[in-house]
Order: sequence, then structure tokens, then C-alpha cells
Amino acid sequence: MEKINRIDGLNRFLVLCGQATIPIMFMHIPLNHWKTELAYGRSVYVLIGVGIPVVFTVLFNKNKVMRKLFRLPDLEKFG
Repeated sequence: MEKINRIDGLNRFLVLCGQATIPIMFMHIPLNHWKTELAYGRSVYVLIGVGIPVVFTVLFNKNKVMRKLFRLPDLEKFG
């Protein structure tokens, strides 16, 4: 997969998701708490449950205190 340039962005996103497993694991249930009231499907469930924690990880990984508090990965080490 690393040799194909077209899927390089997808590969980097999957690596980021792999690094953000702790935030995804702890945030996907509370974020999707209203699933029964809003009645959305699996794709929206996955988008909310994975997308928001990944954005959270990217936004807050620059701050050392937030990384320590929420156990976020240090993305600069991997990048």
C-alpha cells in the first residue's frame, strides 16, 4: 500500500485512526448516545464515533497537558 500514491492519504488516515484508538474507544459511546432518538444508520454512527474523536485528537495533540489528561498520542513522534 505504501508504494501507491493515490491511497497515501487513506493510509495516513488509517495510521492516525490506529494512533487514536484510546480517544475513539472512550468517546464513541457517549457521542452516539442519542442514536435511538435520532434514528440514523450505521454509516453515520461510524462517522460520528470515529470522526469526532480523530478531529479531537488532531486538535488537542499540540497541547502537552491535554495529551496527558486525555491520553492522546503524540502525533509528532510518528509523523
